[in-house]
Amino acid sequence: EAGASDLSFTVDLLSGFRQSAVLFAAVNLGVFDRLEGGPADAATLAKDLSCHADALERLLDACAGLGERERSRSLRPRWAS
Repeated sequence: EAGASDLSFTVDLLSGFRQSAVLFAAVNLGVFDRLEGGPADAATLAKDLSCHADALERLLDACAGLGERERSRSLRPRWAS
């Protein structure tokens, strides 16, 4: 049982690190500040934030996975705060 407990502790640490890294990147880029002005698609956000659209799309997906942003069900992906 000690091995399973150690593994669970390690997985929890890695998960916490990943979650904080995602949030840190989004905050540093100004994603949440920008989304306070209203929803936008990834291309618009990337232009507004001067970053790469594909990379931002992956970051937004990671944020959505953390429950920080919801993806609307439209044809064009849009992000809302």
